[in-house]
Parts: sequence; structure tokens; C-alpha cells
Amino acid sequence: MQELAWRPQPLGATSQTEPAKEVVFSFYNGELFQIAINYDRYETEGMTTADFIEVISSTYGAAAKPAAAVKEAPASYVDQEEILAQWQDPEYRFDLIRSRYGPSFQLVGVLKRLETVVQATIQEATRLDVLEAPQRDAERAVREEAAERVKLDKARLVNKPKFRP
Repeated sequence: MQELAWRPQPLGATSQTEPAKEVVFSFYNGELFQIAINYDRYETEGMTTADFIEVISSTYGAAAKPAAAVKEAPASYVDQEEILAQWQDPEYRFDLIRSRYGPSFQLVGVLKRLETVVQATIQEATRLDVLEAPQRDAERAVREEAAERVKLDKARLVNKPKFRP
């Protein structure tokens, strides 16, 4: 799995700003499976959920409400957030998500046929990270200790000859 983050910037001298703060492209085995657009909270300030749904629906068609009033986003989303609306067809799904930590919104598009395999891959990677964490921490501690010894030895070589009581 690979991710590419892009932060749109206006080209040249223009006063027009971009509502997208960051766009993250996620790839699985070299194939694009997810696009997450994080909207700039200042460029979308004052916009309501209905405003977002109206504008997005003009591109993707009528929105569907999630089955439950408050639905958690899938674990692939960084923070478990509330899905406000969905647009989908047989191949793709787009979720409008609102952050619980402030007035910011995200639109996530997913290639549905890869969703299950990506979720399984993420779960396995998380399991392996937890399993291998103690070994990684021990190796990191040994490396840091060795680096500190080398640093002190170098400082000793410089400082000992010039020390006068």
C-alpha cells in the first residue's frame, strides 16, 4: 500500500483559493483504490452539511443517507468519523464525512471491489505492528544507546586532553 498526498496551490498570481486543503491518493498493488479530499475549514467556513450535499450531488447525483443516523466510517479512515451522506454506483462509493474535532469535512471515494482486500491488509498490518513492536523497540533502544556511546567517546577524546583541574 502506498499513499501520495497533494496540497493544491493556485498557479501564478491569483486571488482564487482552493477549498481542498489536501488530497490523499491511496494505492493498493499499484492501483488507485481511494481518494480522500480534506477540505480547508476556513475555505468552507459557514457551509452546512446540506450545502456540501447539494454541491456534491450536482456532480455525483442524489445522495443517500447512511442506514443509521450516526454511522462510523470504516477503519481505513484515519479518525473514526461520522458519515453524513453517500453516493455510489456498482464500482465506486463516495462518503461525505464530518470531523468530530472541529468544523471540517472530508470526501472519500473508494473503489468498492478492492475495499474488502484493503481492509484485510490493513488489519493484518496492524496485527503485525503490534506483534513486532517489542522487538522494534528493543532494537531502537540498542541503536540509540550505541549512538550515545559513540557521541560520548568522541566528546571524551576532545575534552580529556584539554581538561585542567
